[in-house]
Amino acid sequence: FANPRVSPDGKQIAVSVDHDNRVAIWLVDRATRILSRLSDEEIGTLRDRVEWTPDGGSVVYRRSAPAGNTYATRAADHSGGESLISLPRHAVNELVVAPDGVTLLGRVSASSARNQDIMWWTRSDTTLRQYTDGEGLESGARFSPDGKWVAYASETAGRRQVYVSSFPGAGGRVQVSDDGAGAPVWGRDGRTLYYPRGRQLVAATLHMEPTIAVQSTRVVLEGDYAFEEALHATFDVDGRGDIILVRPVRDARTVIIRNVQGAIRAERRLQGVPE
Repeated sequence: FANPRVSPDGKQIAVSVDHDNRVAIWLVDRATRILSRLSDEEIGTLRDRVEWTPDGGSVVYRRSAPAGNTYATRAADHSGGESLISLPRHAVNELVVAPDGVTLLGRVSASSARNQDIMWWTRSDTTLRQYTDGEGLESGARFSPDGKWVAYASETAGRRQVYVSSFPGAGGRVQVSDDGAGAPVWGRDGRTLYYPRGRQLVAATLHMEPTIAVQSTRVVLEGDYAFEEALHATFDVDGRGDIILVRPVRDARTVIIRNVQGAIRAERRLQGVPE
């Protein structure tokens, strides 16, 4: 399971599932917990990094094959088939849909794999518009609920931080994190920005008007979730503030206990149990 996304109405979770080396998009009904496969499932083509359209009627996901990445959409009610999205003539490695349902924002490969910019275009016009023009790797871009802001992670010299900039203006950016961070996610209130920091998930409360600023930060979750290194957000937050994420399953360990009977007797003596 990877990259879960809660539907706009909070009733379903879209997630990519790796099943026997076939990665496909599945839906989880939160009320019944029924898991149903939505996309095709085939060897050699991975379907992942799923996102909802703003109306909740469809999902958008990456379709990764040896020939390159494409993006597809499919109705969440399982009607119709998979249809491809028009893309610019560049490698698009991430894609999110703006609240207007028309504007698309993506991480696009530039001169090298470690130098990727965030650009935007529309469904009817695939002409690329530059959004960021940094020297490092910029990833995890995500629109605020009102579409006026974009949060993203930018990595330079091996250090990644989270920033927020207005959209589509070419104004400056505000740094939100201060000790490293992974791909961010907006809260549904439009004022809270969540981002991973090591083993922690941090929530930053933002002051939006007249200029954006960080009011406060707090740790909301800590544990072995290993989500900081991912370029695309590995968690989501619903309208109630519930956090949806995947806990990694670690490899099982073999533990050898020598002289088991002696260990049991020693433990019983400590507990005062007669032998």
